[in-house]
Amino acid sequence: MIKIIRTVFYCDLDNNPGKYYESPMIPASGRYKETATPEDSGRLKKIELSYNAPYATPGMKRNLALVVVFDNGDRRSFGSADLPVRLKLTENNVISISCEYQMPDR
Repeated sequence: MIKIIRTVFYCDLDNNPGKYYESPMIPASGRYKETATPEDSGRLKKIELSYNAPYATPGMKRNLALVVVFDNGDRRSFGSADLPVRLKLTENNVISISCEYQMPDR
């Protein structure tokens, strides 16, 4: 099933933990992929997220927790103080934002 990303929220874990901000995002530019693989120590979940934004905010370059909200109302949360998300921002005509995140699959 295709999941369309409606919005992405981020929390700056370094300066404002607990407060989430809506990330700027160009509609229908998001891609989300989640896979789980068996490892010796258990299952490992890998999340790949990418989307385009018209601009970046300073907080997006720090240690983050993310909440991805899909059009059907589903949500996925990942990132913590112990294992934060780091976004990769590439600037062209738009800001391309991406990340790969791995965590235990529970």
